[in-house]
Amino acid sequence: MIDARRQSDYIVHLRAPGTQTAATNKDFGILPFACELIGIIARLGTAGTTGSQICDVNKNGTTIFAKAAKITFATTVATPTAFASDETAVSAPVQFAEGDNISFDVDSIHSGTAAINFSLVLHFRRIGVGGLKKVANAQVSGFGTY
Repeated sequence: MIDARRQSDYIVHLRAPGTQTAATNKDFGILPFACELIGIIARLGTAGTTGSQICDVNKNGTTIFAKAAKITFATTVATPTAFASDETAVSAPVQFAEGDNISFDVDSIHSGTAAINFSLVLHFRRIGVGGLKKVANAQVSGFGTY
């Protein structure tokens, strides 16, 4: 049993170590309480070349993104170029129930040299505990600039 009674923020760190390959469910976590996603940071350890790497974040296997483009890394860039400052990237607020799965896919990789080491940090805020107030129409922000 996880003792999360006094915890209002929760961080999930997902990774795909090594040379990147396209695949679903590269890594996943389970959320211990009802919460909202309030921030995302994504980075590559070493950028790839030619084309782009596109990553998706999923709630129980379904994308959280409202737009077709997801977390996109351009050639030779280790920080995302898509959604770097786009606060409308997801249908806000993205809420999760206790026990929901959060996962990510690598939809495509650079066509020249693949990137090495992908890391994704997801920041969640607990809903309805410890005086936290639910904010209507909150939006996820902080892509790459958290």
